[in-house]
Amino acid sequence: MPDAAAAALPLPHEHSEARNRSAGPAKVDAKSLGLWGVGTVVLGNLATLLGTVGTINEQVQKVQKQLNLGAAPYLLYLVLAIIAGGYLLSFTSLYVWIRHKTASIRPRRAVAVALVVFAGGITAAAVNVWVLPTDKMRPVLLGRISMWREKIVSARHSNGGFTVMVEPGPSNPPQVLTSAQAITALQASVNWANPSENELDAIRGGLKYIDSRRSPTEGCWGYFDNSQPLTEVCAWVIIARTRALEHGDKVWPDPQERSSQLALLDGDLESMSSHYDPQMSGWSPFRILSREEAAAHNGSGQCLAISPELATIATLPPARTYSSVMAVWALLEAHRVPQVRDHLNGRYDQVLRESIGGLLLSYQEKGDIHSWVPNPHRANQREEYLGLTAQTITVLYLAAQSDFKSAVDQPVWKQIRHDFLAKDVDHHLIGDNSHLSDVDGYIFPYPHPLEPITFLWSPWTVLAYKELAQDPELQSQERETAKTAMEHVLRNYTPEFFERLESGPTYELAENLYGMSTALR
Repeated sequence: MPDAAAAALPLPHEHSEARNRSAGPAKVDAKSLGLWGVGTVVLGNLATLLGTVGTINEQVQKVQKQLNLGAAPYLLYLVLAIIAGGYLLSFTSLYVWIRHKTASIRPRRAVAVALVVFAGGITAAAVNVWVLPTDKMRPVLLGRISMWREKIVSARHSNGGFTVMVEPGPSNPPQVLTSAQAITALQASVNWANPSENELDAIRGGLKYIDSRRSPTEGCWGYFDNSQPLTEVCAWVIIARTRALEHGDKVWPDPQERSSQLALLDGDLESMSSHYDPQMSGWSPFRILSREEAAAHNGSGQCLAISPELATIATLPPARTYSSVMAVWALLEAHRVPQVRDHLNGRYDQVLRESIGGLLLSYQEKGDIHSWVPNPHRANQREEYLGLTAQTITVLYLAAQSDFKSAVDQPVWKQIRHDFLAKDVDHHLIGDNSHLSDVDGYIFPYPHPLEPITFLWSPWTVLAYKELAQDPELQSQERETAKTAMEHVLRNYTPEFFERLESGPTYELAENLYGMSTALR
């Protein structure tokens, strides 16, 4: 009997095999869960960091618009959910492994272990999501850029120019200023490694239209045919043409065509230079008249009908801030592009240095005003111009990053940057743009006032904050302030604003396309 009983008892190694058989599947399941979880987290993070999500999101945004699903970044939300799911799998695997190792602990302790493990998992997932560059408006805007580029291309008129409104309709003519802005924005957003023929044709056709509308007397352009040529219009054309020459081998494969464009640019710069006022180191919207020409304006009765309110304006210098900003930007672009810079051989360098100095001197610091204003010569101004100031700062940063850094490095430049960082944009509505006042529209002795100008603030403020956030001369806290402010402005780009922007004036869409393409890429 003892022998039989002994035979019935399992041997020690059989106990071990039985334990392994019962524990084996649990080990395999825990390991599989862990591998799946870690793999999901790694792939989700790589897709976000390497820009794959943003690239795919551009196509998803187009589908969302077609289906009227709004502009929410659903793809980003999905990726974040997948990453969170990966952490859930990983920490579930960890809990299974711990329970296997501590199978004999009491139930209360098992609950405590579970709480600790899953609290750790939630914390790890939250930290992961927090450190990722997942500002929800960035993927939305990156996705919108390609849509805006297509909208701009679709705003072409049959003659090659770009219409004043994005959507087709009656009384929607092409315009030189709109065309130059559209071409500049288009070139800022194009993938120059692989541009489409449609995009290149839009650039070529737009410039041909612009050249067909050149003033026969002054060689420049106004807002419309037969209107007085303006510095800012000529400057936008110079920027558009210079950027096209930068990629001339793709825009104009024929070397002879590139030479012709360079010659046209010569004429553009020469025409614009006649608007420079050396006495004020600034630029007038109109050509600077000689005393004889000014007297002829007066003598022919075409001068301003002076009212008491305009009597003082007639004695003010003609230089205006927006004209000066655009002229400086145009000259900086011409200097930046090697083939244009070599061709000009420093011809406008001194004027550019003087103009930068003139801009810095015209900055207003009086009372609560810390801003550039359209007419720096008019006294008792009380309105700040956020958009004009942001654009001026952006252009001055271009100068500070070029051979003209010494012209920018003045004591006031430091104060300007600190003033801008102190501005409160948290409560600034995205559509709350400043406009040229009626009184600032008059330039004596020209009889007709300037067209009303809207100084868009949001795209230029984003660009200014981007530069401030990367400025090594600022303290780290100031750079962080700029970064936070930039993200706040981006959050103002709501679906409602998209709808208005994408069916409104072409210039507004173009400036936003330029701003977002430059700031976010």
